[in-house]
Amino acid sequence: MGAPGLGKSTTLLKLAERLIGLADDAQIAGTAPVPYIFELSAWRDDKQDIVDWLVSQLVFDCSIDPKIGYEWIKNNRLVPLLDGLDELAAERQKVCVAKINEFAKFAGQQVVVCCRSEEYNAVSIQLDELRGALCLQPLTKQQIKQYLIDADRRKVWRDIQKSSELSELLDMSEKVLPDGTIEIPFIKIPLFLQMLAVSRTETSKIETKQDLFDVYISYQLQSQSWADYQRRKDSNLSAEQEHISRTQTISYLSWLAKQLNDNNLTNNFLIEQ
Repeated sequence: MGAPGLGKSTTLLKLAERLIGLADDAQIAGTAPVPYIFELSAWRDDKQDIVDWLVSQLVFDCSIDPKIGYEWIKNNRLVPLLDGLDELAAERQKVCVAKINEFAKFAGQQVVVCCRSEEYNAVSIQLDELRGALCLQPLTKQQIKQYLIDADRRKVWRDIQKSSELSELLDMSEKVLPDGTIEIPFIKIPLFLQMLAVSRTETSKIETKQDLFDVYISYQLQSQSWADYQRRKDSNLSAEQEHISRTQTISYLSWLAKQLNDNNLTNNFLIEQ
């Protein structure tokens, strides 16, 4: 659990990596289960139980025979790592939580669920059958400094200290807003810190979260333009055939966002679906 951008999905990936390592170590004995990450945003049928859905996703993702999938789950050979519970609407989230609780009652069944704290706490039904909860915390000032040093971005750290707005955020705690939500200084959120480390330059002025978004988006679009240039160069395509302008890109993304919103779909667009 945790606020947006605190690294829930990244932590889940690290857990999966560790579990794969354990499974490899136990290869001869064959005792360690194998992890697999499932995106709960793909759970569309409220009447479908979790086991059937997990098996169907294994078929969709990897063309694994349903009989094998059921066998893995029945014998606890698979550890489902369920990401994005908060991507479901509140009512559907309640149903999903109830079904996960049922699934977790299986003898020896292990399961991990990722969800934003605010959305999870807003739902009346809880994941009572899980063995515990882990809530990720904002970065500390020392962690921020160490990350930028390790990423060879010492200048960004110096710039932060020189900026009165950013340096103030380093010492600022979370605060509760009038609507009850908790606001965390954006520089203490791993996602935004990584964006800052990647995109900040000598000419960029970043004092607010909106400044960061503007600079980062411009940086990414420029990087994409450079990738387009390299691709054209390698394939001898003309700029007109290959280049996608900033305006076109924003137009396409705006259209996609509107379609997702108008059709009450999850805000994660998974291209494989």
